[in-house]
Amino acid sequence: MYSYITRLASNEIFSLSKKIHREVGRAKDLSAPLEEEEEEEEEEEEKKKKKMKKKKKKKKVVVVVVVVMVMMIVVVVMMMMMMMVMMMMMMMMMMTTM
Repeated sequence: MYSYITRLASNEIFSLSKKIHREVGRAKDLSAPLEEEEEEEEEEEEKKKKKMKKKKKKKKVVVVVVVVMVMMIVVVVMMMMMMMVMMMMMMMMMMTTM
């Protein structure tokens, strides 16, 4: 208790008036957390949740982009194969006409 009183006294000398009122409010019930601290904790939790949501959105976007790229590559490869088949058919036709 003595250290709490000395801390309170030093805060009155060196800190802003808001901190003084907060310390005086804390002296009434030492076991109960302050409303300001609870609000700060809630704000921090909300910030963490928002960050997690942003990360999840980014991951989803990356996955979608990768899937689209893979699909494009598959389509290009298939088109190339079709062109090769067509060329081979043309070559066969040319050979049979000669």
